[in-house]
Amino acid sequence: MIRMVTGKECLSVYSTQSSADNFGNGEMEIIATSTLELEDNILATISTDYYRPANAHSHDDDRLRVVGTEGIIEAARRDGEHEVRLINASNNGFTPIKQLQPPMIFEDFVHTIEGRISGIFSMRETFLNAYTAIRAQESADKREVIRISHPVNFSFD
Repeated sequence: MIRMVTGKECLSVYSTQSSADNFGNGEMEIIATSTLELEDNILATISTDYYRPANAHSHDDDRLRVVGTEGIIEAARRDGEHEVRLINASNNGFTPIKQLQPPMIFEDFVHTIEGRISGIFSMRETFLNAYTAIRAQESADKREVIRISHPVNFSFD
């Protein structure tokens, strides 16, 4: 999703995760945080978890935040509504910006893999996103920063 929001490649990632209190699901991680270094001096963070008391009003309070030299964009759920906020020379971050209604990202991923027309990602982008996610998992497993090198002639289009 970071690549979709920024249009920039990920250069490195550092992730941490924990399986503590995971409801008896073995080694399954229940919380993870990733910090990504992108092209053009852009930093992005991802924080996700499944920690919730049984009476929580929602289970989807994850957020995406990208910080760059031109501004900050954040997508999150607040008071039951999904919001996108932008802080830059024209936006103060207090007023949510209008959102587009693209196809569902995970359905689109499956359609891309199946060779159907993609509404969001090309086949190349789909595999680069998966590759980046695998490298983030590797970072968490090894507990180290992982440099991400993209093959020069990487193309499935």
